[in-house]
Amino acid sequence: MRYARVEGVSLAYQTWGEGPATIVAIPPMAQNIELMWERPEYRTMFDRLGSFARVLHFDKRGTGASDRTTRMPTIDERVEDVRAVMDGAGIQHAHLLGVSEGGPVALAFAATYPHRVDGVVLVSSGARVHGDATPEQVAAGKAWNDAFAERWGTEESMTLEVFAPTVATDPGYRAWEPRYERQSASPAAVRELLAMMQVIDVRPLLRSIVAPVLVLHRRGDRAMPIERAREVAAGVADARLVELDGDDHMPQVGDVHAWLDHVEAFTTGSVGVRTAPASPDGARAEIRTMGGFGVRVDGDEVPPAAWGSRQVRQLCKRLAVAAGHPVPREELMELLWPDELDMVRLRARLSVLLSHIRRVLGGGLIADRDAVAVDLAAVDLDLHHVHDALARGDDEEAVSAYAGLVLPEDRYEEWAVAARDQVAFAVIGAHRRLAARAMANAHLDAAIAHTSAILELDPYDERAHEVLVGALETAGRSGDAVRADERYRQRMQELGVRARDLLPRRGVAES
Repeated sequence: MRYARVEGVSLAYQTWGEGPATIVAIPPMAQNIELMWERPEYRTMFDRLGSFARVLHFDKRGTGASDRTTRMPTIDERVEDVRAVMDGAGIQHAHLLGVSEGGPVALAFAATYPHRVDGVVLVSSGARVHGDATPEQVAAGKAWNDAFAERWGTEESMTLEVFAPTVATDPGYRAWEPRYERQSASPAAVRELLAMMQVIDVRPLLRSIVAPVLVLHRRGDRAMPIERAREVAAGVADARLVELDGDDHMPQVGDVHAWLDHVEAFTTGSVGVRTAPASPDGARAEIRTMGGFGVRVDGDEVPPAAWGSRQVRQLCKRLAVAAGHPVPREELMELLWPDELDMVRLRARLSVLLSHIRRVLGGGLIADRDAVAVDLAAVDLDLHHVHDALARGDDEEAVSAYAGLVLPEDRYEEWAVAARDQVAFAVIGAHRRLAARAMANAHLDAAIAHTSAILELDPYDERAHEVLVGALETAGRSGDAVRADERYRQRMQELGVRARDLLPRRGVAES
C-alpha cells in the first residue's frame, strides 16, 4: 500500500503484476483496495490482470483506505486524482480500465490527458450512469437511493441482489459484503455518491477522445443498461463494443475470463495460454504455519540447512502469514534490517533473500517493485485453507483446517502475534456458530466438542464455559459438568471476576 498526495488529500494505491502492458484501474462507486484481496473472486480477477500487465488500482478520495473527506470529489477532481496516483507510481502512460462509475472518469481523463492514455477499457459502464427521466422517475430513483444507502453496510445490504445476482445467495459472500461496505464508505458518503451519479454525463467529451476504446458489457446488467455502452461505442471515433452474456454488473463475478480475454488482447495484442492454478493436492510446495513452521517440496521436508540463514526463514514466515496478500518491500526491509537506512543496498539484499526462497520453493512468489506475496496457485498454504473456508461461510471446513497456533515459536513477533490472534479469533467464531447450531438441534456431543475447542484457544471465554457446563449437565454427565464448573470458577478467579452460578444448586442429600 502506498499513498499519493493531491490537494492535501492522501490517496491509497497498490501496484502488482509484471506483464508487458500497464493498466490503471479507475474505481467504481466505493471500494477498499486492501480488503478486496480477501475474496477469491477479486483475487482471480487481479491475478489474471497481473499475468499480462503491471496494474495500479486506488481508492478515490472519501472512500476505502484513502482520506475520508467531508464531500465526494467531482469528475474534474477525480481526473486529477488519477493523474496523482499515476505520478506517484511513476507511470507516464497506461491503458485505463474504468469499471461502472469509474468509466466516465476514464473517458474524461482520456479527453484531458490524451498523451498519457494508451487506450480505454470500459466494463459495465458508459459516459453517463442514468438516462433521461421524468419527474416521477427522478423521485422514485431518489427513494431507491435512500433505501440503498440506509441498508449499506448492514445485513440487509441490497448490493449483491442488484449488482451481483449470481452470488447473491452465496452465504460466504453475503457474510463478507457488509464488512467490506463499512470499510469502503459511510452511508452518508454513499448517499452523496448516488446523488452525484444521477447527474454524471461526459457525452460531450466523446468526440475529443483519440485513444482506442474497448467497451465490454453484459447484456443482462440491470444496474447499467447496455444502452449506455452502445452510446459510447457510437460516440467515440475509435471504439469497439463487445456484448457479453451474463447478468452481473460487478466484473469480479460471473464469467471473469470472458471479458479479461478481450482486455488482454486489447492491451497486449494477443491472449496467452492460461494454465489452471494447481490444486492443493497437486501443489509442489507446501507451507505450514499452524503448530509450527515447516515446508515440504514434492512431499519431502525442507531441512533447516537448505534455507541458508535464519533471515530467509523469517522472511518466508512473514510472507506466509500474509496468506497471499502483498507485503510491501519497505515493511520487509524494516523487519529484517531495522537499523539500516541505505535503501538501494537494502533492496539488493532483499532481492537476494527472495531468490533463496524461490530456490527452496521452486518459485512460489509473486513480486513487483513495491510488494511481494506468496503465489497461492503454486504453493499449498495452510492458512489459506482456513481463510478461504471462512470466506465461503464453511465453518466445518474452517475448524477442520485449523491445525494449531500460528508460528508458536515466534511468540513475540508482532506480525506473527497479529496473524495468530486473527486466525484464532476467527476459528473461535466458527466453533461458536457450530456449537449454537448443535445445541439448537440437541446434538450435545458436538456442542461439547466445539465449546471445549473454544476453551483450548481462550480459557477465559465465559460464554463458552456456560454452554459447556449446560451441555454436560443436559447430557447427564453431572460429574463432568461439576469439573467444568470448577474450571470456570478458577479462570474467573484468575481474572478477578465474580463467577456466576452455572449449575443448579443441589441439596445436602444430593451432595
